[in-house]
Amino acid sequence: MNLREKLLVLYLISISIFRVDLGANKFSFSLTPAIVASLVLFLYLIVYLFLAKWKNANILQATFLILITTIGTWFLARTIFFDDILQVKRFILFATIIVGTGSFFLLLSFSDDITKLIQKFISWSLFIYVAYSALDCYLFFVLKIDYSESLTQKYPFLDFNVSTISYYFPRLKGAFLDSNIAGYFLISVYLLIKYFKIHQNKIWIITLLILATMSRSAIGVFLFVVVASGVWKNITRIIQNRNFLISIKKIVSFSLLIITFFCASYYIANNTDLISRAKKSVAARLNDQGGSAEIHYALIERGKKLILTDPFKFLFGYGFGSSFLYTQDFFPGNKYANFHSESITLIFETGIVGYLIYIQLFLLPFIFCAFYRVKWNDFYAFLILAAMLLQNVFYQQYLFHYYWLFIGLAWFLLSQNLKNETSNKIDTAEAK
Repeated sequence: MNLREKLLVLYLISISIFRVDLGANKFSFSLTPAIVASLVLFLYLIVYLFLAKWKNANILQATFLILITTIGTWFLARTIFFDDILQVKRFILFATIIVGTGSFFLLLSFSDDITKLIQKFISWSLFIYVAYSALDCYLFFVLKIDYSESLTQKYPFLDFNVSTISYYFPRLKGAFLDSNIAGYFLISVYLLIKYFKIHQNKIWIITLLILATMSRSAIGVFLFVVVASGVWKNITRIIQNRNFLISIKKIVSFSLLIITFFCASYYIANNTDLISRAKKSVAARLNDQGGSAEIHYALIERGKKLILTDPFKFLFGYGFGSSFLYTQDFFPGNKYANFHSESITLIFETGIVGYLIYIQLFLLPFIFCAFYRVKWNDFYAFLILAAMLLQNVFYQQYLFHYYWLFIGLAWFLLSQNLKNETSNKIDTAEAK
């Protein structure tokens, strides 16, 4: 691998590590590896474009770069007249994310073997995720003490907070700060595995890890993705007239997996209290009266009411990053407070004008690809966009690196097919 490819892989890995503060709590923000990697990648891009031969971008690639620039410009315009300095800081973070995503997108276009980069990314990111999850289990089940504060003082660059369900059971989140975010990250990794047909043996691990997040929204979206993938796979088999018989090897492997699972479950049920803890955790997530779901609905209603109060605010919003100022009665003193719905938050902060620009991230690829032949596995790239769009309803992630990176990857994968199709048309025209 050359330097460019190594930097791309490092950037990909960095988006899965958010429980590391390279500033060791010395700044007013967390200096995550992804922020540093974004700036390094941008500086490298500047040098690389001076030295390398430029490649012509096709219409989909050019549109993506123009679109994220337009989104960034509008968000900047809605930050100028800020009410709190935190809004400026959030825009700087957003700008860093967009710069990193754009740099990655451009540098990736020079790569001949994208599959190799994605393989390394999946291997390393899952290793880091499992390692952090194992650490959380050790902290929760073994130490069983108020370890967080003492460990943070000793290792200020690491986050030792374990997410739990009513203190019954840990919600695994890898190196992410939030279990919901971790769930959506894993869904995107799952779809990349499907697209590139690599690391098929890791699908079961990813499925278990998504369930272990205990994120209702992420699990719901994952079920949609699995069902949609299964239906699409069978449709392609019918059209391509493939053999439906399942091999003996797969039957034996699946049977052994089921036997192992039941044996392990029997041992756990008879030798530990994990089963009772798990039951209480599931009950706590399903019986949410007065809990997070009720608060989420109340926040969404609050956002809708404020949006519709003033026609000017409806069009242009209250200002980028301003949601926390209007949700303090729900989360007193919390600078991360928001409406828990990306659609509501973006309309509230940037107006319907800003949201209509933003939503093109999910609509334009469908429109462009309607005019070109798509490959069978392009369906999984569309599913990445669909999964990110679905999280808009009850969650928001537009200030996270991985969110924009996966959207950019979906655009890039579709643009590769578009580029090949365009080239075929040009070759055919020249032949005539």
